Amino acid sequence: MRGFLTVVAVLAILWSGWWGAASYLAASSVRAWFDDQARFGRMAGHDGVAMAGFPRWVSLRLENPYLANPFIGLSWAASGMELRATLHPPVRLEARLPQRQTVRLPDGTVAELHSENAHASARLAGLDLRLDQAELTGSGVVLTTNGQAGAAVQAFGLRLRAEDDAPARYRVVLELEGLDGPSPAGPLPARAELLALAGAATLSAPLDRHLDSRPAPPSVEAIDIDALRLVWGRVELEAKGGVQADAQGLAEGRIDLRIGHWRDLLAAAVAMGALDPEIADTWERALKMIAAEDAQAAAEDALVTALTFRSGRMRIGPLPIGPAPRLGPPGQ
Repeated sequence: MRGFLTVVAVLAILWSGWWGAASYLAASSVRAWFDDQARFGRMAGHDGVAMAGFPRWVSLRLENPYLANPFIGLSWAASGMELRATLHPPVRLEARLPQRQTVRLPDGTVAELHSENAHASARLAGLDLRLDQAELTGSGVVLTTNGQAGAAVQAFGLRLRAEDDAPARYRVVLELEGLDGPSPAGPLPARAELLALAGAATLSAPLDRHLDSRPAPPSVEAIDIDALRLVWGRVELEAKGGVQADAQGLAEGRIDLRIGHWRDLLAAAVAMGALDPEIADTWERALKMIAAEDAQAAAEDALVTALTFRSGRMRIGPLPIGPAPRLGPPGQ
């Protein structure tokens, strides 16, 4: 019995030493990172670093961290942030995000983000510390701009998972509930009940510890949408399909759409300034002709069509609506 207790005591001392060394290195690395920002012309600091989490975690809390680039007039500040990591594989990182964050933009805009119970976590795999899984959840998110109420989200969740046979391809699940705008948009209420997405994104390289050593961050090579659903007032939008980067880095592909009560969405686009009122009638007549091609959907006041990306242009049905979005650099 005495021998067993001696072994336990020795292991406890060794683990305590390991935890202490890891905590010291973590705190030193954070302080060094803040100090190094001056070399890049940035201002960064905090009001203190506290360590905790023994015996399983190395937990670090930053009080009132801030980061600013005075040359372009951009800054970020937070009320506090807690980070922690496991001391054993697989490496797991967690962060308790600040309840209040403030961003000052170069044009003088001051945006404040308030959130309740915002939490982020990640699991890293292998010696490259490749991102294997990640999750971001929270509730009660409110964005204000220059003191004026902006968007708000009742609850949100974002999950990423790397595919086993394709480490640079990530499955994505996103869900936003109770998405509030500053005011109603035409016939649509200020609140969208649900925005949900399930799909995948393929990057040019995996997200791992080599990010800083690469000449450029990984770019998006393809996006696949298994299911996208928006519920906003009477509007119910469903989409599926995918796009990939062409030789110029522009999106190329097709996304199939079904939009119930599509006229409400058209009127909302006018109310939000996204569509010129002078051409709204022309758009309505054109979309009505497209909707008539599917008699069953038209009877349900639904528009069934496709959003296509080809030759650098974007179209809904046969109607051109603008340039295709860029996914990555040319020739990737």
